[in-house]
Amino acid sequence: MHRLMIFTPQPAVLADFYCRLFGLQVGHRETGFVDVAGTSGVRLAFHQGKSAPSRALKLCFYAADVAAEHARLIEQGVPMGQLKGNADALWFCDGQAPDGNCLQISNRA
Repeated sequence: MHRLMIFTPQPAVLADFYCRLFGLQVGHRETGFVDVAGTSGVRLAFHQGKSAPSRALKLCFYAADVAAEHARLIEQGVPMGQLKGNADALWFCDGQAPDGNCLQISNRA
């Protein structure tokens, strides 16, 4: 897979959101389209179009310290749910992007 494309009425807003909060870098920007990448090699493209938010799409980001990342995202104004998990195991938490799609932070490698 080369890229995951997300259709949204506001591609620049979503690209800026993910770049600001998760350290992604813009690779290419034009009217109605923004391509971003992180260190994992996965690229996200935000394309002008209708958004149909659902739980079918969830962008997952790794966090070694899920509780600290949860606190940082809340401080940045991101709507985040409760932390879930158990000691010495998997921890995760879902949040919501500006377009209504679900995002998740997790310590799952």
